[in-house]
Amino acid sequence: LTTLREIGQEDNTVIVFTSDHGEGLGSHRWTGKMMFYDDEAAVPLIVSWKGVTPAGRIDREHLVSTLDVLPTLCDYAGIQPPPAMRGESLRAVIEKPGQPGHEFVVSEMAGGGAGRSGRSFMVRTKQYKYMFFPGAERAEMLFDLEADPGEMKNLADEKALAAELGRHRQFLAQWK
Repeated sequence: LTTLREIGQEDNTVIVFTSDHGEGLGSHRWTGKMMFYDDEAAVPLIVSWKGVTPAGRIDREHLVSTLDVLPTLCDYAGIQPPPAMRGESLRAVIEKPGQPGHEFVVSEMAGGGAGRSGRSFMVRTKQYKYMFFPGAERAEMLFDLEADPGEMKNLADEKALAAELGRHRQFLAQWK
């Protein structure tokens, strides 16, 4: 940042800060990266462009994916992203937070997580998180992140949430 200021490019540079997944740090008795709990799956994302993006705004409303980073940078650069990209530009929600954004985001993991075979998936909506582990004894998990932000009570078998479970299954099928 200092160098950008020194060379006069601070006003002409989009800065993106993000990271790889978390490590769990003992949450849910996990110390690795092979699960979709927020302690492992959530990562920071900061996008800043002096004079363009709102300074100091923290957005906890919009769902984003790291797949959105490249299309966002392409949008700010005025170029088309590669056609096979699954992410979408975040520019609209960055500059005008009233925009709707993603209805859901998906994360996938090779190896199925926790030593399982196949690919496992997480579908995140504003209120819920759905996890699917093919071939596992407990293949599905559903969490209400508003009522249970620690992801402690799996609601996948709750009859009252059957429609919500089905909706998340449909999102995953759409993604695939």
